This record gives sequence, C-alpha cells and structure tokens, in this order.
Amino acid sequence: MQTSSPPDENLIEANKHKVVECLDYYEGLLKKQPFLVGKDITLVDYFAAIWVVPMMNKLGFEDLFAERPHFEEWWGRVQDRKAWQKLMEWPKQTGVDYIWSM
Repeated sequence: MQTSSPPDENLIEANKHKVVECLDYYEGLLKKQPFLVGKDITLVDYFAAIWVVPMMNKLGFEDLFAERPHFEEWWGRVQDRKAWQKLMEWPKQTGVDYIWSM
C-alpha cells in the first residue's frame, strides 16, 4: 500500500504499546538464542525483520529498538545476511517499494 500522507500520530501513539509488547517478547527470545526460533536464521526472522524498516523509517521507533540490546544485535545479524541485502536492493531495482512507503 503506497501512500503519500504522513502517518497518523494519534493512531501510532494509541497502538505503540503493542509494538513494545512484541519487542519485549522478541528481546526475551533473543537473550537465549541468536535468532527468533533458534541458532539459525529462518523465514520467521525475515518476516519479523521486514517490519523493522518502516517502523524505523516511517514511524520513528528507533528508540524502542535501541532499548533492547539483544534485539539490536539480532537486527545487525539480519542486516549482515546476503539475502537481506539483496532484499533491500529489490525495491530500487523494481520500483516496487510499498512496504517501505507505509
């Protein structure tokens, strides 16, 4: 869904607690293991990671991520993956950038 209007700040603030709850859950998992479901990266990690980009770039949740050191480390591990780097090139190559335009 591509939109040029800015995010609704009231809606973001009203639902921020849901993001905090999810991040706290992820942080708990990542204290025990390097990826969300174990020692190896899976589609679960990529599915979760795909939402980090718009949450940081469009919703300004960088501070929520920075407060969780294990989540930050996980995010670094995901970004270091070649598959992730290729995925990040895809919108530029195709012009399809719906998820990053949220």
